[in-house]
Amino acid sequence: MPRWIYNRPPEKCQHTEILFAQALNEVLPDTWIVRWGYRYEDDKGTLREGDFLVLGPHGGLTVLEVKSSLRYQAATGRWDTADGDNPLTQLLTEHAGVLRRMQSSSGGRRDPCVAKSLVFPLLQIASNITEFCGIPRELILAANDVKDFPAAWRSLFPQQRPVHPEQTATFLDAYGEGLEPKAVKAFITETDKLILRQATASYRLLDMLSGNLKLVIEGGVGTGKSWYAIEQARRLAENAGGEAGRDVLMVAYNLALCERLRTSAGGQGGSGTLFQ
Repeated sequence: MPRWIYNRPPEKCQHTEILFAQALNEVLPDTWIVRWGYRYEDDKGTLREGDFLVLGPHGGLTVLEVKSSLRYQAATGRWDTADGDNPLTQLLTEHAGVLRRMQSSSGGRRDPCVAKSLVFPLLQIASNITEFCGIPRELILAANDVKDFPAAWRSLFPQQRPVHPEQTATFLDAYGEGLEPKAVKAFITETDKLILRQATASYRLLDMLSGNLKLVIEGGVGTGKSWYAIEQARRLAENAGGEAGRDVLMVAYNLALCERLRTSAGGQGGSGTLFQ
C-alpha cells in the first residue's frame, strides 16, 4: 500500500472519496505517497481545501479533485457540484495554489512536475473522446481509468522520468506533515468506520421503510441517493422469504447516470433481474 498522509476529517469524507482512496490503496505500492486532504491558497489569498495529492516514483505530483457527477444546468447556469462552481475552474485554482506552495518550499531545490485531473469514481467515460461536458478528456480520470491507475498515471506523465529526491523533499516540506505510521493506521481505521457507519445507517433505514411502496430520498451530491435506489432494487429482485424475485425496472434521467447505475448494480439481483 502507498504511504498515506491522512488529513481529512471524517465528517468531510464523501463516499466517492472513500471509493477512490480504496482503489489507490489496492493498486499502489509503498513507493507512492498519497495525501488525502490538504490546504492551498487561491489567487486572492483565501485558504481552501483540496481532496488528494499523489506523488509517484516516476513522473511527479498530481492534484486530484474527486467529484460524484458532472452535469451543467443550463437553465440556472450552475454546475451540479456542492457550491455550483465549474469543477474545471476549481481544479485549475487548486493546481495553481499547489504550484505556489511548491515554489515557496523548494529553497532552491527542484520542484516536482505537477499535473492535475478531475476524478469521477462513479462515471464510466470512453477514453477515445476529446471532451466530456465541455471539459477536456485528458483532465478527467473516470471509473474505467481509476481501475488501472498506473496506466492513467502514464498518460499524465508520458515521459515517466524518475522523481528526484530533491523533488520529493520539496513536496514533503510543503505537504508532508503527518507522514507517520499512525497516519496509515488512521487512514485504515477512519475509512472502515465511515463505510460501516454509512452501510449500517442505510440498511437500517431501508429496513424501517420496507412496507412503504413510495419513497422520496433527497440529498446533495455524494450523499448516497443512488445507493439507496440500487439497494432497494436488489432487495426487490432477490428471492427472499420464499417468494420468487421480481424483475425490477430502474429509470434514470440521463444515459450517463443509467450506465453508472447499471455498472454499480452488476446486472443481476437474485432470481430477478436488474437493468436488462
